Amino acid sequence: MTINIGGRVLTFSKARAKKLNLIVTSDQSSEQNKAIGPRLAYLIGGQSWESMGEFNWAYVILDMIFGAANGEAILTPTTNSLSTLSTAELRVKDMLQPMRHLLFYSSLAMHQTFITTFPQVWQGLSRKEQADITASLVHVLTKDWRHDLPRPNVMQSLLGGIQSCVPSIAIPPHVLKYLVKIYHAWYEGLEILQHAVEQGREDDDAIRDSNQDALAELYADLCEDDYFYGLWRRRSLYEETNAALSYEQNGFYNFAQPLYEIAQMKARQNIDPMSD
Repeated sequence: MTINIGGRVLTFSKARAKKLNLIVTSDQSSEQNKAIGPRLAYLIGGQSWESMGEFNWAYVILDMIFGAANGEAILTPTTNSLSTLSTAELRVKDMLQPMRHLLFYSSLAMHQTFITTFPQVWQGLSRKEQADITASLVHVLTKDWRHDLPRPNVMQSLLGGIQSCVPSIAIPPHVLKYLVKIYHAWYEGLEILQHAVEQGREDDDAIRDSNQDALAELYADLCEDDYFYGLWRRRSLYEETNAALSYEQNGFYNFAQPLYEIAQMKARQNIDPMSD
């Protein structure tokens, strides 16, 4: 029954009528399991998001996260709070209910709230829940979406949320590279790839090389020559390669060429002939 009405609920969520929005979010929140982990796995991987068109459906995910919160919990104002709140009994629902409806009308505020909230929720999930959500995210990100999404679009929001997650969420580098270029998520994608390169497992050469290749390509597309050559210098195995890259970076191609040839000769005599 939930699957049959899911598409209609998602479509109605796009409506700009405030009354309809209140009904939809309240009904959908009451249908789902209150646990955050199953809620995220169901929302991300079990919906036909294509029906949402250009609407940033990260709002629906964020709204459901807020719906899972304990609304009756008491908020304790800090010493810097407004005096009108310091003596009042302020509950979580008093803050979240207005916020849930206000975020519907401001895509930028929703985007900022999502990329701040998602990593905090992620830290509290079990390993099993994180694995399920990662699989759902990869499934969603690899779908064929519209290319003309307004900013901030859903891909920017999802990647922005993924960016700060600890432990990190593993997104295939070739998928990430494609999303960055198509949906203009340059900052988010570069941060994810840079972290993957720095924290990657040393014993997994294939994954490390894939992350570095994707990152180098993005640096080249942005004409970030210093970052591009710096990355390749870190990957070099021979001193000649390192020196040649430095010469090439500064435009001394005549000095770089013979050093590249020496490095190639060394590589041919190595166990791995194409390692450099």
